[in-house]
Amino acid sequence: MVLVGGRKPPLAVMALVVASATLTTRTRPAHAAFTASERTLARNLYAQGALADVPRARALLARPDHAPEDVAAVAVAMLGATPFDEPHRAWLHELLHGPTSLSSRSALAPAIVAGLVARSEAIFRAHPDDLEAHAARVPATTDELVRVHAFVATDVASAGKPPEIGHDGSAGIRDEALRVAIETYRAHVAQHRTFLTPTGDESREPSAALYDLRCQATAAMVELASGLAPRAEVATWLGLRGAVRSAFERTGLAIVPDGPLGDG
Repeated sequence: MVLVGGRKPPLAVMALVVASATLTTRTRPAHAAFTASERTLARNLYAQGALADVPRARALLARPDHAPEDVAAVAVAMLGATPFDEPHRAWLHELLHGPTSLSSRSALAPAIVAGLVARSEAIFRAHPDDLEAHAARVPATTDELVRVHAFVATDVASAGKPPEIGHDGSAGIRDEALRVAIETYRAHVAQHRTFLTPTGDESREPSAALYDLRCQATAAMVELASGLAPRAEVATWLGLRGAVRSAFERTGLAIVPDGPLGDG
């Protein structure tokens, strides 16, 4: 088993873990909808994955006259249809954390989480009954899923240098933006509990690949919610029970068992 959560756990238990969108209540004079050509441009810039195009994409997505829900919709279209490989991870990291990005992070972070959830959802939809068998045959599928959920954990939830509880305010992602991201991510986890929660399918031991995915998704949920949601609530989202739940509520560390776990 692996312990997940808490930003300063003993090194021995670090093991695996490398570690929507209504954003703000501020009144804006008017929202400009994305044009069809702008939506197409955003999708193409991401699909091509050229780092040189990131500033252009950021300027398009983070315009203050765009409604947050519209930015999220464009991000869903961008990320949902394109495999999240290492070049696209680097592109997205540059979009969120590259030079001159600080002022746009609260606008972009919830939209990025919505887009990553859409990509994860697309993979689940492609394998409604055989994800585990497919992952055993094609490890790249699970590698991509782990990469998706790792980005949520590291680049959004743990941006900057966060304290043991909470988030780094200087990283530029405001709490209200993180709360939107939490709701988006929580809904996705609830829909796919078998693959994204610590206990998963308790009737059998998960494959090694899907165990890695459960660990990474648990880390993302714990880190997103740190300091913003009560641990008891997060424990419910993750399906924790008994002594495991008690330990999480006390310490913030979630045990991800590698086999069936009783109530004790």
